[in-house]
Amino acid sequence: MQELCCEREPLARLRNLYLAVSSLMRVVTEVRILARYGIDPALLQRRASALQNEFVAVTFVLPSHIFNPTRRFDREEAADEHQSRLNMLFVFYW
Repeated sequence: MQELCCEREPLARLRNLYLAVSSLMRVVTEVRILARYGIDPALLQRRASALQNEFVAVTFVLPSHIFNPTRRFDREEAADEHQSRLNMLFVFYW
């Protein structure tokens, strides 16, 4: 049972990362709505600045291989792990 848990751990981390990136994209949508409809320019500036800081923090915190779309054979990345990482990248760069 311990081995099965350890095998699934990377997928759980990627799922959590996907949820975090999705949450970040929600804030992007809010900023785009504020920009499009011109609602409170001061609020837009604050949200855009905070969003920029969050993006920088995310890119610094995560390992560089996360942003590489190629499969990591050197680390024996499973196909489902690679697919989960690609899904997260799609949301992040969309």
